[in-house]
Amino acid sequence: MKKRNGFSLLELSIVLLVIAVIIGMITQSSDVLQTARLAAARNITKSSVVNDTSGLILWLDSTSEDSFNSTNIDDGTAVATWNDIKPSKTTAQYNAIQASSGSQPLYKKGMINDLPAVTFDGINDYMTIPNYQANAYMTLFMVAKCPAHTENLFIEQSVLSSANDGFYLWGSGLGPTDIRRSPNGIGNPSNIRWFTLAVPGIAVMRYDGTNISYKRNSDSFINTAASSVVNSPTIATLYIGSRAGSSIFSDCSMGEIIMFDRALSDTEVSDIVTYLTKKWQIE
Repeated sequence: MKKRNGFSLLELSIVLLVIAVIIGMITQSSDVLQTARLAAARNITKSSVVNDTSGLILWLDSTSEDSFNSTNIDDGTAVATWNDIKPSKTTAQYNAIQASSGSQPLYKKGMINDLPAVTFDGINDYMTIPNYQANAYMTLFMVAKCPAHTENLFIEQSVLSSANDGFYLWGSGLGPTDIRRSPNGIGNPSNIRWFTLAVPGIAVMRYDGTNISYKRNSDSFINTAASSVVNSPTIATLYIGSRAGSSIFSDCSMGEIIMFDRALSDTEVSDIVTYLTKKWQIE
C-alpha cells in the first residue's frame, strides 16, 4: 500500500468548501445579531425618557433611522451629516456637519456592543455644529468606546481661552471638564477615566451654579465646588472630535451625545443613565 504524502485536490477542495461555509455561517449569524440589536435599540430610543425631559437641546444618536441622510447607511460610509434627532422643534435642530471628505468620520457597524457608532480616526476627523447655543448650567451625556488612553477632546464649544465662553468634555485618558464665562473658568475636577481601555462607557457632566459634577455609568456623582459663573447663553461653534479642527483629535467611536440646557436632578440623570445602560448594554 502506497504511503500518502498529502491531501488530494478533491479533498482539499472539500475542506476549503467546508471552511467557507462555516465562515459564511458565522458572518451571517453576526449580521443577524447586529440587525436584531439595532431594531431593539431603535425601539428603546423611541420610548426613552429623553423624549419627555425638558431642556433638551441636542440629541445625536448613531442608531436612529433619522440620524443620517440614508436610512440604510452602509458600513464604512463617511459621515457628512449627523442629524439632531430631538423631537422638540422649539429649539434649533443642531445637525453636526463635516463638508471635507478627508475629515469625515465613518459609520461603523458593531462598534459598541453590536451597535453602530460614528468612529473618529484620531488623525483629522471631526464634526462641527455652527452657532450652537448653550447655557452655563447644563447636563451632558456621552456614550463612547476608545481603543486607548490617548488625548481625546470629545466635545468643545468655542476654543479654550479665558476670553472665549464655552465648555468642553476632554478625555486624554482621564476626564477634565471645563465651563467658561469670562472672566471665570470652572472645572478640571479630579481625574476620572470616562472610558476604560476599549470598554464602552457613559460619561456624565453637570453644572448647577454651585458644583460641577461628573460620573461614569451608574456610579455616584462626584461633586466639586467651583467658582460661580453667570448662567448666560453662549453662541459659538461646537466641535465634536477635536479642538477647532486643528488639534487634539479623538480616536474613539461615539454612539450617543445628549445635552440639556439646565442642571438635571439626580433622579432625571439616573433615569437617562438607565436608558443608555439598557440600550448600549453597558456593564
